[in-house]
Amino acid sequence: MMEADLGNDLPAVELSDLMEICQGGPYVGNLAIDGIGFGPRKFLDKFIETEDSVFVSEFKRGFFKSGFRLLRVNRSDMSEHILIKSGEYIEPKSLSNGKLFYRENTFSDSERSLELDLL
Repeated sequence: MMEADLGNDLPAVELSDLMEICQGGPYVGNLAIDGIGFGPRKFLDKFIETEDSVFVSEFKRGFFKSGFRLLRVNRSDMSEHILIKSGEYIEPKSLSNGKLFYRENTFSDSERSLELDLL
């Protein structure tokens, strides 16, 4: 189980039951924030947490195509806001100056960004 704790009174973000989505592929698992689970859905093992939000990618398995969508989870009420509806791979990397930086490829360090104040 992976757990992040910011060292203060923020609830912990936990990922459990990690598994590879394909051989050599990224790991996904069950997400819980402050002990509140998000059902049988699977989430990428990389996330960013702040005082009021958790940025995480949900894995969506489809019949013909699978991929990820990027979510912002509000810590106060666990509401979810979709930031990116669909992509082959979306890994949140960092937050800086009101922007969320993310990768769209597991084999490249190239990053894209979203303006968070516009969302």
